Amino acid sequence: MTDPAPILVIGGNGFIGAEICRVAALAGHPVISLSRSGPPVHLPPNFPPVTWAKGDVFQPEGWRHHLVGCAAVIHSLGVIAEDQAHGRTFERMNGDTAIAAATEAQAAGVPKFVFISAALNPPWVGPGYLQGKRKAEQFLAGLAMGSAILRPGPVIGRRRPWTVVLGALMGLAVPIPLVGAGLSRIRPLSVEVVARAAYRAAVDEALVGILDVDRIGRIGA
Repeated sequence: MTDPAPILVIGGNGFIGAEICRVAALAGHPVISLSRSGPPVHLPPNFPPVTWAKGDVFQPEGWRHHLVGCAAVIHSLGVIAEDQAHGRTFERMNGDTAIAAATEAQAAGVPKFVFISAALNPPWVGPGYLQGKRKAEQFLAGLAMGSAILRPGPVIGRRRPWTVVLGALMGLAVPIPLVGAGLSRIRPLSVEVVARAAYRAAVDEALVGILDVDRIGRIGA
């Protein structure tokens, strides 16, 4: 029996990314997290083994070797606040990082790319947040490799207590159109559910296209 191929998680030390790393590692996959700073600041005890690689998505010569033999790349990198002075704009961080990573993944022959997008803008965050995500989605739609796009609403978890409050505010039954799902209620999902859905999308070739809130909830249950 052959060992499972590794999974590369872009932004694996973040709120959602770290949980994706945990889920994939517990499932038996070698996991590589790529971020500018390495491991999370507060790594929970008994966290499964993960390779915490440092690198800049926009400098692929320093990290593309991690793509060799990968089963999938999961992109969970993004920001909810811009820092114009340092080039950390919504377009660049939420959109262009995914485009750069997907370009490298396809060139390396990685069969699957999973993108953590969003169903709508968080409260009090400018429209550029979602515009950056949609820019990446449009790019992924034109690639030959398989891709899955997760569009969760508010994602909540104990690592970020304020997300519980945010989830309560955003989960007030606001109907919006979602591709392939008609009108769906935006409801909070736990970070564990979103992470499991992302991992399953990475390893199941049948899970492609846009996955809305309800489908993420079912896949990650």
